[in-house]
Amino acid sequence: VSTQSTGCCKDRDEAMCLFHLASKEGSEDLNEMVYSIYRDEFNRYLSEGVLDEYFAAHSRDEGSAARYVQDIIRCHAEKLSEVLEDGVVYVCGDAKGLSVAVFNTIVLLVSEGRGIDVKEAEGLVNEMKKTGRYCEDIWC
Repeated sequence: VSTQSTGCCKDRDEAMCLFHLASKEGSEDLNEMVYSIYRDEFNRYLSEGVLDEYFAAHSRDEGSAARYVQDIIRCHAEKLSEVLEDGVVYVCGDAKGLSVAVFNTIVLLVSEGRGIDVKEAEGLVNEMKKTGRYCEDIWC
Protein backbone atom coordinates (compact mmCIF):
# COMPACT_ATOMS: atom_id res chain seq x y z
CA VAL A 1 0.00 0.00 0.00
CA SER A 2 1.48 3.33 -1.00
CA THR A 3 0.19 6.87 -0.65
CA GLN A 4 1.82 7.98 -3.87
CA SER A 5 -0.44 7.87 -6.92
CA THR A 6 2.59 6.77 -8.91
CA GLY A 7 2.79 3.64 -6.78
CA CYS A 8 6.34 4.54 -5.79
CA CYS A 9 7.35 6.17 -2.54
CA LYS A 10 10.73 7.58 -3.60
CA ASP A 11 9.91 11.28 -3.65
CA ARG A 12 7.55 11.44 -0.74
CA ASP A 13 7.29 13.79 2.17
CA GLU A 14 4.52 12.30 4.28
CA ALA A 15 3.63 9.18 2.32
CA MET A 16 3.67 5.80 3.95
CA CYS A 17 4.74 2.72 2.04
CA LEU A 18 3.88 -0.68 3.49
CA PHE A 19 4.54 -4.09 1.99
CA HIS A 20 2.57 -7.22 2.89
CA LEU A 21 3.94 -10.61 1.92
CA ALA A 22 2.31 -14.01 2.21
CA SER A 23 3.57 -17.52 1.75
CA LYS A 24 2.37 -21.04 2.36
CA GLU A 25 5.80 -21.79 3.78
CA GLY A 26 6.53 -21.48 7.47
CA SER A 27 7.87 -18.23 8.87
CA GLU A 28 11.48 -19.40 8.96
CA ASP A 29 11.30 -20.62 5.36
CA LEU A 30 9.60 -17.44 4.18
CA ASN A 31 12.00 -15.14 5.98
CA GLU A 32 14.96 -17.08 4.62
CA MET A 33 13.51 -16.91 1.09
CA VAL A 34 12.76 -13.20 1.31
CA TYR A 35 16.13 -12.34 2.79
CA SER A 36 18.06 -14.51 0.38
CA ILE A 37 16.34 -13.10 -2.70
CA TYR A 38 15.40 -9.53 -1.70
CA ARG A 39 17.69 -8.75 1.25
CA ASP A 40 19.61 -5.97 -0.48
CA GLU A 41 16.47 -4.33 -1.88
CA PHE A 42 14.54 -4.47 1.40
CA ASN A 43 17.45 -3.13 3.40
CA ARG A 44 18.08 -0.34 0.90
CA TYR A 45 14.39 0.61 0.72
CA LEU A 46 14.12 0.61 4.51
CA SER A 47 17.31 2.64 5.00
CA GLU A 48 16.40 5.15 2.27
CA GLY A 49 12.89 5.58 3.67
CA VAL A 50 11.28 4.26 0.48
CA LEU A 51 9.66 1.50 2.49
CA ASP A 52 8.42 2.17 6.00
CA GLU A 53 7.63 -1.39 7.03
CA TYR A 54 6.95 -4.79 5.66
CA PHE A 55 4.82 -7.52 7.15
CA ALA A 56 4.80 -11.24 6.43
CA ALA A 57 1.96 -13.73 6.78
CA HIS A 58 2.59 -17.45 7.07
CA SER A 59 -0.49 -19.52 6.27
CA ARG A 60 0.95 -22.75 7.61
CA ASP A 61 1.99 -21.31 10.97
CA GLU A 62 -0.86 -22.59 13.14
CA GLY A 63 0.00 -20.35 16.12
CA SER A 64 0.37 -17.13 14.13
CA ALA A 65 -2.26 -14.41 14.55
CA ALA A 66 -1.43 -13.18 11.05
CA ARG A 67 -1.65 -16.26 8.86
CA TYR A 68 -2.99 -14.47 5.77
CA VAL A 69 -2.55 -11.03 4.22
CA GLN A 70 -6.06 -10.04 5.29
CA ASP A 71 -5.07 -10.91 8.88
CA ILE A 72 -2.10 -8.54 8.66
CA ILE A 73 -4.36 -5.86 7.21
CA ARG A 74 -6.75 -6.25 10.15
CA CYS A 75 -3.85 -6.20 12.64
CA HIS A 76 -2.69 -2.86 11.23
CA ALA A 77 -6.13 -1.45 10.45
CA GLU A 78 -5.51 1.97 11.94
CA LYS A 79 -2.30 2.52 10.01
CA LEU A 80 -3.79 1.19 6.79
CA SER A 81 -6.95 3.26 7.16
CA GLU A 82 -4.79 6.37 7.02
CA VAL A 83 -3.10 5.10 3.87
CA LEU A 84 -6.43 4.25 2.23
CA GLU A 85 -7.58 7.88 2.39
CA ASP A 86 -5.39 8.85 -0.59
CA GLY A 87 -3.21 5.81 -1.16
CA VAL A 88 -2.78 3.17 -3.79
CA VAL A 89 -3.32 -0.54 -3.13
CA TYR A 90 -1.55 -3.21 -5.15
CA VAL A 91 -2.75 -6.79 -4.78
CA CYS A 92 -0.88 -9.68 -6.34
CA GLY A 93 -2.03 -13.23 -5.76
CA ASP A 94 -4.59 -15.86 -6.61
CA ALA A 95 -8.01 -14.79 -7.88
CA LYS A 96 -10.22 -16.99 -5.76
CA GLY A 97 -8.56 -16.73 -2.36
CA LEU A 98 -6.20 -13.88 -1.63
CA SER A 99 -7.62 -11.20 -3.92
CA VAL A 100 -11.21 -11.72 -2.73
CA ALA A 101 -10.21 -11.82 0.94
CA VAL A 102 -8.04 -8.71 0.65
CA PHE A 103 -10.77 -6.82 -1.25
CA ASN A 104 -13.38 -7.72 1.38
CA THR A 105 -11.03 -6.71 4.20
CA ILE A 106 -10.25 -3.37 2.56
CA VAL A 107 -14.00 -2.78 2.09
CA LEU A 108 -14.57 -3.44 5.81
CA LEU A 109 -11.74 -1.07 6.75
CA VAL A 110 -13.25 1.67 4.60
CA SER A 111 -16.72 0.97 6.04
CA GLU A 112 -15.53 1.08 9.64
CA GLY A 113 -13.13 3.95 9.13
CA ARG A 114 -15.69 6.21 7.48
CA GLY A 115 -18.73 5.00 9.40
CA ILE A 116 -20.58 3.96 6.24
CA ASP A 117 -22.35 0.75 5.30
CA VAL A 118 -20.51 -2.04 3.52
CA LYS A 119 -22.28 -1.52 0.16
CA GLU A 120 -21.22 2.13 0.07
CA ALA A 121 -17.68 1.17 1.06
CA GLU A 122 -17.61 -1.47 -1.68
CA GLY A 123 -18.61 1.23 -4.16
CA LEU A 124 -15.74 3.43 -2.96
CA VAL A 125 -13.21 0.62 -3.31
CA ASN A 126 -14.57 -0.20 -6.77
CA GLU A 127 -14.12 3.48 -7.61
CA MET A 128 -10.51 3.14 -6.43
CA LYS A 129 -10.17 0.35 -9.01
CA LYS A 130 -11.56 2.57 -11.78
CA THR A 131 -9.20 5.41 -10.91
CA GLY A 132 -6.10 3.23 -10.59
CA ARG A 133 -5.84 3.41 -6.81
CA TYR A 134 -6.67 -0.30 -6.34
CA CYS A 135 -4.63 -2.42 -8.75
CA GLU A 136 -4.69 -6.17 -9.02
CA ASP A 137 -2.29 -8.63 -10.63
CA ILE A 138 -4.16 -11.85 -10.01
CA TRP A 139 -4.26 -15.34 -11.47
CA CYS A 140 -6.40 -18.49 -11.27
